[in-house]
Amino acid sequence: MKRSENIRILTLVLMLTLALALMAGCTQTVAPTGSATVATPSAAATSAADGAGQAAQIVKVSADEALAILKDQPTAVLLDVRTEAEFAEGHIAGAQQLAVEELLDRTGELPADKNTPIVIYCRSGRRSALAAEQLAGLGYTTLYDLGGITSWPYDIVQ
Repeated sequence: MKRSENIRILTLVLMLTLALALMAGCTQTVAPTGSATVATPSAAATSAADGAGQAAQIVKVSADEALAILKDQPTAVLLDVRTEAEFAEGHIAGAQQLAVEELLDRTGELPADKNTPIVIYCRSGRRSALAAEQLAGLGYTTLYDLGGITSWPYDIVQ
C-alpha cells in the first residue's frame, strides 16, 4: 500500500470518528437528583414543548432516584398508569391511578402546571414509557420514568 493511500484511509477514519463524537455530544441528559443513571430524551419528548417553549425531558430513573425526587420535590406527582384492578392489587404509597389507555381522555385529572414533576410507573415499564411520551405530547416538561413496580424494592400498599 502506498503512503498516500494510508494517509487517505487514516484521514477518512479520523473524519468518521470526529463525526460520531460530535453526534454523541449533541444528546442532552438531565440528572434528576445529582447522580445516577439517566436516559436521553426521546425524539417525541424533545419535540414536545409547553407554552413557554421548554422542551419535555423524559428521564429514566431507579427506585432510589424516584424516592428522592418525591421526597425533595413536594409538588411531584407519582402516577401509576396500570388498570384499576392492578392498582387495587398493590401500588406505591401516594400514587395516583390513571390507566395509560385513559390518559388522554382524563387530562383534567393531571396537574394544571405543566412543569410539575411527574414520576410514572406501571407493571414492567412498557406502559410507563408510553404514558411519558403522551404526557410530553401534552406539554408536560419534567417526566421521570420509573418503569415497573416489579423493580420497586420498598413496601407497597394493598
